[in-house]
This record gives sequence, C-alpha cells and structure tokens, in this order.
Amino acid sequence: MKKLSFYIIAVQIILVVYFILPSFCVKSNTLSLQYTLSELIVFSLLIVFCLYFTKSFSSLKSKNLPPLEYIKLVLIAVCAIVVPQFAAKTFFPQFYRLPLIIVPETNFEKIVQFISIIVAAVFEEVLYRVFLPESVLYLINCANIKKPETEKFIKLAAEFSVAVLFAVQHMYMGAAGVVTAFTAGLSFRWITVATGSPLLSILIHCANNLLTLLLQ
Repeated sequence: MKKLSFYIIAVQIILVVYFILPSFCVKSNTLSLQYTLSELIVFSLLIVFCLYFTKSFSSLKSKNLPPLEYIKLVLIAVCAIVVPQFAAKTFFPQFYRLPLIIVPETNFEKIVQFISIIVAAVFEEVLYRVFLPESVLYLINCANIKKPETEKFIKLAAEFSVAVLFAVQHMYMGAAGVVTAFTAGLSFRWITVATGSPLLSILIHCANNLLTLLLQ
C-alpha cells in the first residue's frame, strides 16, 4: 500500500507540473502541425497509462441509470458550460477569448486536427475526472482519518482542487474561460461519479470542443 501511494504521488506531481506549469508561461496556444502530432502521441499513451494504473485504486463502478437521469446529467453539463460562456460574452467580453488553433490546409491536417481534438478531450476526462480525483481519494482513505466530518470535508476539498487544476490549464482562454472550465469540470466529475464511468462526460466534452472549432 505504501509503495502504491508513493507511485501515485510521484505520478500526480509529474502530470500536474507537465500540464499546469505551461499555463502560466504560454500566452497563446496557437499550434503547429508538428506540435499537434506530438501532443496526439503523448496524450494517447497517457490515456492508456492512466486507465491501466487507475484500476488498482479506483472506486468507480459502472451504473445503469434510467434514460431520464442521463438526460438530466447532460442538461447539467450543458448549463455548466453555456451559462458562464454566455455571461462572459454578454457582460465581460474583455475577459473571454476563444483558443487559437491551427487552420488546416490539407486533408491530412484536417484529420490530425479532428483526431487531436477528440484525443485531448478523452485525455482530460481520464486525467481530471478519473485518475487525479480517484487517486487523491485513495490516498485520503489510506490516511485513516478518524472523524467522518473531517474526512468528508477533505474529500470535498480534493474534488474542488482537481477542478481548479483543470480550470488553470485553460488560462489561455482568459479569466472567463477559466471560470467556465471550472464549472464544466465540476459537472463532468459529477457525471462520472453518477454514472460510474467517464464515457458520458467524454462525449459531452468532445461535442463541446468540436462545436468550439466550428464557431471559429
């Protein structure tokens, strides 16, 4: 157990530094085709790694919910994404900006861009909705906290902290984009826990990213 906890903490630190630190340094996320290809390869490998590694400590269990529950969860996620964006564009346009991306010129670039958008969304869901929160909850359970109230508060704080990390990664979208990412992150995690699987949140995340691409 101690060995597993050490590995989990080490991987957490590496991933957080690798994906969060550039958000404080990079002013724009304008991408080249070479960068997109390398990102695609890295994300694909990390998806497999995180899913495989998470099996040893995840408490998520797939659930069969009635159709109405799925519809409700989708509506919650849509509101968490649309409402902050609408408010930002209407009342605080100076704090919101769409991400800059490569403009594909060839069919190959279009295919790479489409796949990279999907893979990036899948990776973010696996990392921020499965690996990081589940690994943190596992470490909290290993700590054997005596007071239930304290344990509940720490777990809640951990969930919010992961949502904050996800939001910080979207600093290139401006302050309003960070707020939107935070609310979306909370709703996606809620969906993952409610369904016991990241599949629905992945589908919503992919749809949102593709819609953002079409709007540019």
